[in-house]
Amino acid sequence: PESLAPAAESIRSAGASVYQTVRNLGDDVDRMPEATVWSGSAHRAAADMFRRATDRSSAFKDYAEAVAAALMDGSTMIGRARTG
Repeated sequence: PESLAPAAESIRSAGASVYQTVRNLGDDVDRMPEATVWSGSAHRAAADMFRRATDRSSAFKDYAEAVAAALMDGSTMIGRARTG
């Protein structure tokens, strides 16, 4: 069970990293000087694309957190069963 804790943290951290990277990419693109003069359907399509990517990476982060929590819970239960 001890080996599950580092795996859980690695999964949780990876999910958070993916989300943060995708979110930062969208924010960085919005801050580019060229973005302030860009408008029209292409701009809306790009903005929607980054919004969808952020939403999906947020869901991925949530799933990674759930898997990590399940691993930690499983580790605790196995540890109790071994010592009980």
